[in-house]
Amino acid sequence: MDALQFSKLRRRIRGMTIRLARQIMKIADTNGDGHISVDEAQAIAFEQEGIGAGARSQSE
Repeated sequence: MDALQFSKLRRRIRGMTIRLARQIMKIADTNGDGHISVDEAQAIAFEQEGIGAGARSQSE
């Protein structure tokens, strides 16, 4: 893979990541203002990592 191919691959991966973040935020944005709270963001991060509510309360 040359530098140009690698650069294109990085752009595609970044684009996929941004699209996924938008999809996740759309679900978490309960009031539809286009933003999520810190608590909602933490809940999403914990869910993505497979950390349950019980483990979450122990770490706080």
